[in-house]
Amino acid sequence: MKSFSLILLLLSLLSADYGGGYAGSEFRYPSNARDIALAGANIADGSEGYYQFSNPAQLPQLKSLGISSSFMSLPLDRSIQILSISKPLPPFAGIALSIYRSATSDIVGRDLMNKFTENLNVSNYMGMLSFGLAPSKKVALGLNVKTYLIKFVHDHSANGIGIDFGLRLTPIDKLVFALKLENMSAEMNWKVDVDDEQRQSVESFPLNLVVGCAYQFSKAKVYLQQEIMNGDDGEKFYRTRIGSEILFGPLTVQWGSYQNRGEFTNETSDDFNFVSTGGFGVTMKDNWNIPLQLNYAFDTGRAGEGVGHMFTLNCRFNETD
Repeated sequence: MKSFSLILLLLSLLSADYGGGYAGSEFRYPSNARDIALAGANIADGSEGYYQFSNPAQLPQLKSLGISSSFMSLPLDRSIQILSISKPLPPFAGIALSIYRSATSDIVGRDLMNKFTENLNVSNYMGMLSFGLAPSKKVALGLNVKTYLIKFVHDHSANGIGIDFGLRLTPIDKLVFALKLENMSAEMNWKVDVDDEQRQSVESFPLNLVVGCAYQFSKAKVYLQQEIMNGDDGEKFYRTRIGSEILFGPLTVQWGSYQNRGEFTNETSDDFNFVSTGGFGVTMKDNWNIPLQLNYAFDTGRAGEGVGHMFTLNCRFNETD
């Protein structure tokens, strides 16, 4: 089978992350450069134009119509592209529509005799409609409705749906707590053509519980986040993320770190298994009156595969204070 080598390659890459072998692992990378730089630790704060990816409960914070785009170049011919459109719904709600594409190109296909067949390309898509509502100044709720389309190889495809629920609490100024339930009732329906027969199977997404907090100082922000993923076999996996951001006028600098493989239940290890991330952003609105924000971030890699780079552009229109 010409897809044999492709399957082995993807499984080896996915095993570098504790959530990699599960449905939906293609979309585990953060959606924008600032989130990457903060190691994805900002569930309680989010990034302008991409609030729905961190936590849909942040959408009521929107102050303008935003059109945002991200591109991430990863080692081993992998790439990620995201397009997001978000809009406030005054006085206390927000809505967003987004598309997430994860792709791998120029994969050398070989048959069971190890003979070259052709170069293969894989594209995975997620479309997401998001809504957030703030019934009070201290509480906000949000919901993501996601649909998936997977184009694995010529005769392998899948589609699915999923739901995320988000909660955001602001007990005091400058301190925010957040909670998110990812992949509620999420499933992937696979269709595989084998000779003249089409086989179907259903794969469930792991439920992921995310909790975090953010605190803002005068010129800095700090973030802490904990994830608990429930595998199909009932085993739980944990991941810790931390991040910080320093403000220098229109320039912001971010640094973060996240746990590489996660802690298996009852697992003990003395190895340092955190991955470092970082980046910076420039807001052009205040100094140059251009409604544009640019961000760059890097990720040092989970399994020694090399450094990934992400670039983000966020345009804001009719922004209000």
